[in-house]
Amino acid sequence: MNRKTAYQVLISGGKGTGKSTLADLLMRSHRRSFVFDLMGEYPAKGFSVARSHADVLRLVKAGWRRGFRIAYVPSGGDKRVELSNFAELICKIQRPYFDTPDGSTPPIPKVLLTVEEMRWSYPNGTQEPGFATICTLGRHYGIDVIGTTQRIAEVSTNFRGTSDVQFFFAQHDHTDHSTIAKMIGRRHVPALQSLKPHEYLRVFRGQVERGRNRLK
Repeated sequence: MNRKTAYQVLISGGKGTGKSTLADLLMRSHRRSFVFDLMGEYPAKGFSVARSHADVLRLVKAGWRRGFRIAYVPSGGDKRVELSNFAELICKIQRPYFDTPDGSTPPIPKVLLTVEEMRWSYPNGTQEPGFATICTLGRHYGIDVIGTTQRIAEVSTNFRGTSDVQFFFAQHDHTDHSTIAKMIGRRHVPALQSLKPHEYLRVFRGQVERGRNRLK
């Protein structure tokens, strides 16, 4: 029996700790990938740039069979609204997946959405519904998610709570240490504080393991 699946990954760490390297490594296995690219960094990584929803749809259509890597660079308005609207667009693209009953093979493949620096686009107190829908119903739409942030304390508790796997790199602020301690237990704080660049704590189903980025 086929079963709809999707995963959500949270990657948190201070500047220069290795979180972007890990995100890039995780993204490599996906043939159909979207990035909510606030800083416009992903075209340099080989992504096609889209500055409007029309651009996104055009690139999806052109690359559907062979795959696509699309960096959506928002216009500069309210980042929370921009992410919500972009998430709604991806849900529309994936609607045939959503409409497929559990146990049946969806007619289209899964996609990946990576959200860079979530504290700006999905902070605590966010009311916009689009990305919240993906957090709650992502597997029904076939949408995997990777979310990165330097400041975990400022990211919506909704995504923190729905993420399946968390990677915690070194943090530079005690508020972020306290937030992580509440999520995984204070006994892990010494390990968190001892992390070197590219080292992380990986949390999956309540189990905490130490790891390191696979560098070339």
